[in-house]
Amino acid sequence: MIFNQDGTVSITDIYDGNDEDDEVGNYTLKDNVLTIMLSENPADNVTFKILKLTSRELVFAEEYTEDGISYREESYLRR
Repeated sequence: MIFNQDGTVSITDIYDGNDEDDEVGNYTLKDNVLTIMLSENPADNVTFKILKLTSRELVFAEEYTEDGISYREESYLRR
């Protein structure tokens, strides 16, 4: 991910956690939600909510449910 001078962010690579498959998954960015499609099965999608985006900082969160419990993991990228 690259922070551009104009305040935008360029997604240059998406790592899906699989070292044997170097292909980048398709992704969509709509309404501050980044969805990465790892396969044709929608259940395999990974979704991140973009909480804050400036020329110096990106804050995003992954929300998911596991065993009936809701989780939210926030990540911060700063330059």
